[in-house]
Amino acid sequence: MDFKVKNHSLNFVSKQSNELSCLSFYEKIPINDIDLETLEFYAVDRLKVLWEIERLQTAKKDYETAQQLSFVIDRYLPLSNKSTTEQRDKDLISHFLLRCCFCHNEEDRIWFIKNETKLFESRYYSLSPQDKRKFISENFPHKPINFQLLDPMIKNSLLMTDRLESKFYKIPFTEAGELIGSKKAYLNQGFAYFSEKVIGKIFRTQFNQKIAIGLQKASNIFDKFDERIQKMIEKLRSKNNTFFQFGNQDGTHIEFDELKNKIKSFPLCMKLIYEKLIQDHHLKHQGRIQLGLFLKGIGLSVHDSIRFWKQEFLKKMTEKDFEKDYIYGIKYNYGLEGKRVNWSPYSCPKIIGLKPAPDDFSGCPFKFLSTHNFKQILLNLEQKPNEEQINELISLKEGGHCQVACQRYWDLVHPGLDEPLNKLSGIEHPNSYFKYSEEYYEIQKEKEKEKEK
Repeated sequence: MDFKVKNHSLNFVSKQSNELSCLSFYEKIPINDIDLETLEFYAVDRLKVLWEIERLQTAKKDYETAQQLSFVIDRYLPLSNKSTTEQRDKDLISHFLLRCCFCHNEEDRIWFIKNETKLFESRYYSLSPQDKRKFISENFPHKPINFQLLDPMIKNSLLMTDRLESKFYKIPFTEAGELIGSKKAYLNQGFAYFSEKVIGKIFRTQFNQKIAIGLQKASNIFDKFDERIQKMIEKLRSKNNTFFQFGNQDGTHIEFDELKNKIKSFPLCMKLIYEKLIQDHHLKHQGRIQLGLFLKGIGLSVHDSIRFWKQEFLKKMTEKDFEKDYIYGIKYNYGLEGKRVNWSPYSCPKIIGLKPAPDDFSGCPFKFLSTHNFKQILLNLEQKPNEEQINELISLKEGGHCQVACQRYWDLVHPGLDEPLNKLSGIEHPNSYFKYSEEYYEIQKEKEKEKEK
């Protein structure tokens, strides 16, 4: 892979064929001169798709998930045999740009591979039968077997998985790991027999492996890129931070003594954990990490973080026990112990995916709270929501739309704005919720000052 910049455009250079299809393993790049602004637009649209994939993987109903994902893909990354050259270029180029964004650490690579693989799967299973067979013939080295010549026992086993009109394949069992693991293939004398309808699982494994190798290559050559490309990629990485790695990016700092006045800006997930801490003077491990990293993200120093936890925990234990059992974990979150990694606060998808233990208030309340308890929280709000607002929030919660519900909750507890501060379709990170809330209260202060004049 080579990147060249001429003036304000980026030239993608490939010695391979420029032939494109509607589904790709991303092994070749189109040759194009594209301005940097368009490149960034391409990459941001792909980020939106990957973020939505991450969010939808926590949804309750597979059918609704598939529908929503199809809608998002068609909106931001449409791709089919009827796609224009520009749409195909957009898909390829945006993938390679994000590959450069997510190649720098293991956490990023795992996230990128997981969601790109899900995108590939969604596109593969959306292909028409004709297009699917064409893709198989071009990318699968094994030919269909003559079903009639098979042993009767193998025939019967295969017919339990698919119809006689389908095509069936035979490959060495060493190449069918995922099919064997998921019991989608019949094993006989060192070979795996299976229907064409499960070949997608083999492609999934191949895609996963190819992207992992590609990320490693991108990491090795990143320093050789033109400075303008590096700056653009860093800009894209910062855009992704609010969804994936949100931290104290703007250098703000919150003192320990200010913290109580900031509770009103906590998202519901953090507010419930905080209230549990105040009530019990203790939190379980997962709750400590979730709240601790959030506090780090809003600007609380490690010194003040220790003061914060000590203030509550010493109401139930000795200082010696606190220092022995908890100081290390607090410093670990700040990268001062253990692996010395500067850990990022949990994003909404990460929190939604948590499974709280009994009597543990970690995780997303829009997911784990019972409808009854959730309704009681709404009824006790200072803003006194009406029945329509309550029913909308309950409907979003029960439908698995946690982030959209959180956005509506934010709108509810921050009334009086001429236009929303956050124009996204849902809250993407607890720390961004806090940031928008603090901005809201600053606006309210300014309005009060204007009234007093």
